[in-house]
Amino acid sequence: MSRCRTTFIPFHIVFTLSLALFTAACDNLIGSDDPETKAVITVEDQAPPIGIPVVLDARQSVYEGSEPVFSWNMQTPDGSSAALTEPSAQVTSFIPDMEGDYLVTLTVSAEGTEDAQTITIAAGSGDVVISSNITADMVFYSANSYIITGNITLSGARLEIQSGTEIRFDQGSVLRIGSDGVLNAAGTEQEPVVFTGTNPSRGWWHGLFFQGTTHPHNRLDHVIIEYGGGEAQHSSTAAANLTISRSVSGNAASVTVTNSILRHSGGYGLFVHANGRLPESGNNVYTANAAGPAAVDAARLHYLDQESDYTGNDDGRNVVHVIGNDVEGDVSWQSLNVPYFVAGDITVRNAQFVIKPGATFYFDAERSLRLGSGTEINIVGTEDAPITFTASEQMPGWWNGVTVVGTTHPNNIMEHVVIAYAGRSAFHGSTAPANLTISRSVSANAASLTLKNSTLRHGAGVGLFLHNNGSLPNSTKNTFTGNAEGPARAYTSGAHYFDGASRFTGNGANDYLWIEGDTQDESVIWQALDVPYGMIDDSRVENGHFIIEAGAEFAFDLNAGLQLSGGISFSIVGTAEERILFTALEKSAGWWKGIYVTGTLQPLNVMEHVIIEYGGSNAWHTSVEPANLVVGRSVSTNYARMTLRNSTLRFSEGQGLHVHSGSQINTDVCDVNVFAGNDADGCVVMD
Repeated sequence: MSRCRTTFIPFHIVFTLSLALFTAACDNLIGSDDPETKAVITVEDQAPPIGIPVVLDARQSVYEGSEPVFSWNMQTPDGSSAALTEPSAQVTSFIPDMEGDYLVTLTVSAEGTEDAQTITIAAGSGDVVISSNITADMVFYSANSYIITGNITLSGARLEIQSGTEIRFDQGSVLRIGSDGVLNAAGTEQEPVVFTGTNPSRGWWHGLFFQGTTHPHNRLDHVIIEYGGGEAQHSSTAAANLTISRSVSGNAASVTVTNSILRHSGGYGLFVHANGRLPESGNNVYTANAAGPAAVDAARLHYLDQESDYTGNDDGRNVVHVIGNDVEGDVSWQSLNVPYFVAGDITVRNAQFVIKPGATFYFDAERSLRLGSGTEINIVGTEDAPITFTASEQMPGWWNGVTVVGTTHPNNIMEHVVIAYAGRSAFHGSTAPANLTISRSVSANAASLTLKNSTLRHGAGVGLFLHNNGSLPNSTKNTFTGNAEGPARAYTSGAHYFDGASRFTGNGANDYLWIEGDTQDESVIWQALDVPYGMIDDSRVENGHFIIEAGAEFAFDLNAGLQLSGGISFSIVGTAEERILFTALEKSAGWWKGIYVTGTLQPLNVMEHVIIEYGGSNAWHTSVEPANLVVGRSVSTNYARMTLRNSTLRFSEGQGLHVHSGSQINTDVCDVNVFAGNDADGCVVMD
């Protein structure tokens, strides 16, 4: 408004002033069209899509002086929480958060004058193109359709996506959630968030890629990701709709994925690197993907849940691809509705390791599972839902097998487990090819495992190899069949772990429990099995009480033998119907050395209803003769005592029985036993 100043002038001067001078005293002519201050709002789009920042610019305003005052005010639709960023700045902005009219008023004040302008921002729905990185917090609203073009990185900012929102990706595009970036896509069952391609074609875009962000608010819930997987995000990953992390710890990433569908990928539905995490994820669907439902590092396999569905992918691809790696920490591998395909060696250490009933693992060529130091093993299936470790090609020796080494936890157990088609190569130079290997040389590699109700079959080696640093406490009711080298191989010190309730047949010409010679120095029972023990070397049993059950059979290799010594007490007692048999692998006189009893004077030492045949290959000592059974030798510490009744000693290359002087045996020994077909005297008791 124009103002005019009034000046009081002495009367005698008034008449000398002209009308022009009086008029010049006014600041502005009354009714002027050029005000001193004018508010002007400049805005690029007065009808923007909601969620897109609106920049309000007052720099075209007119004012005098150097200290103008800008004041912005905005009226929003009911329910909106939109606000101006800087209400007193020359340039401000806001983000419309719902459809409707936003009335923005700018007031400019300067030099005692002011002016105001009001405009309407009519926010609505529309296509929003995202073609540059997201570095400020942003919301994707369901009213809009978003198009991602190019390689977009979300970093240092939070992106919230409303339920029902569709985000379409141009060909070859990708959304990377990077350092300090947070993505929270929260759909519902009725209104999921959809990440899709601008063309519904497998591999059209590259997918979502989380790397370098472990924020706990990263979440994909009720989300559909489809038509991604065009190419891998890094040489350490694989093409997938969703990729979690890559190599190098600085790229660690974490995201929770629940109630979501990952489908129609040109690669996998999901890829999880060793540096990736999927905490509390579950109840997802991975289907119609070219490479399979998921590829997951072994160290992260425990994030997969049995409530999710992994079926419906391309033929031959309905498996979870497991990338070999070390596994540490407590983990539980779930039973999925598809098998795991193990593409690399897996070593588990320092873990409480659980596999749930019904889980199936197919191992690629030459691969293995090693359960190592500090591990508590709980691999327990059920009769109806066994846990299966088998080969990707059903061929004996296709993979290497399962090894337990360096863990003696008392709770270690495998029950209702099937291990098949392994035994390609030995785990170590001190072991043999086997489906299951327990321990190896060096005491630090000692291992203990209870094995029950399990089947070890179709191996290229033996079903089970038990090193003398290994133990199988309380193991029972197992089946060892179809193995090229026999059901099992152990040492003398481990022979007592094999039980008569197990089945060892069906291994062709190698239906023997193979025993490598060493020393057993504790009280043990050797049970009667449905196959003979195949005694490879000299076996020594000393100390404690030693029992062999009726019906047990032992077949000795060339020049092998059995020595009972060192204070042992023994009861080797068969029956008339179930004799205990000691024979040769080759039925030829003198094939094996025989049995040697020395250094034990226990009064209860007894052999009864025993057959010993084809022994006497070599003398146990220069002071004794070759024989099927030798009792004692020179030097009092080697004297022995025993009873022998109702037994047969035959086909020895030397004597049937040789009792050295100083040793004791029942006086009727030569009368109550049968000695037949021996090359030398049948029964010799020296004075």
